[in-house]
Amino acid sequence: MMVNVQKTVAMVFSPKRRAMVVAKEFPLFKVDDKYIQYVEQFKYLGHIITNTLTDDDDINREIKKMFVRTNMLIRKFHNCSTFCICLYDVALWKTFKIGSLNKF
Repeated sequence: MMVNVQKTVAMVFSPKRRAMVVAKEFPLFKVDDKYIQYVEQFKYLGHIITNTLTDDDDINREIKKMFVRTNMLIRKFHNCSTFCICLYDVALWKTFKIGSLNKF
């Protein structure tokens, strides 16, 4: 099996209950004499996954994309009275702060 170490990262998910925390630091993974770095968030298939398992960063990403799309629609179709935007990934959001969703 081939592993691209430049694209591979490791993430430790924190348990919701602090009593279940096993350790604060974990040993580094080594693949083919190269270490895999630990990250707090990464992008997978266009979505941002964080070690807290909240969707706030992904909501903020979608807000930025929505501004770009709506500005493009307004610029190109300023004579239209109605616009339609597809939001496929909104159904995947489960855990978020209410402030993040209100921004959306």
